[in-house]
Amino acid sequence: MDREELEKYCDELRDVFARPGWQWVIAECESAIKDADNIDNISDEKTLFFRRGEKSMARLIASLPDQVISLEEQLEDEEGNEE
Repeated sequence: MDREELEKYCDELRDVFARPGWQWVIAECESAIKDADNIDNISDEKTLFFRRGEKSMARLIASLPDQVISLEEQLEDEEGNEE
C-alpha cells in the first residue's frame, strides 16, 4: 500500500474502533482467548490445533487498535523525516 492507502486504512479502522459494537468484538475475543487457555476439554490433537488457531485470531483482532496506533506513529515519523 502506498502512504495514502495506509492513511485511509488507519482512518477507516479508527471509525470501526469508535463504534459501540467494537467493544463487543473485543469482549468476545478476550473470552475466546481465556477459553482457549483451558486445556481440560481438549480431547484430541485436532481440537488442540483448532484452539491454537482460534486464540491466534482472537489475539490478532484484539491487537488491531495497537497496530493502527503503531502504524500511524510510523507514518508520522516518516513524514517528519521527509521535511
